[in-house]
Amino acid sequence: MECTYCGKTIEEGTGKIVVQKDGRVHRYCTSKCERNQKLRPARKVLWTETYRTQVKGKQ
Repeated sequence: MECTYCGKTIEEGTGKIVVQKDGRVHRYCTSKCERNQKLRPARKVLWTETYRTQVKGKQ
């Protein structure tokens, strides 16, 4: 599995899974990712995999 927010691989038995009422599943590796998901998009946060592939990859 990999974290919904940062893209980091999550080891079995760790992390947190959140299921919304509409059936969407979010997997988080740490509480840091869970909190940031609510505050800001991953593409604007320097330490996420999304930022590294989308923003830095364009240079």
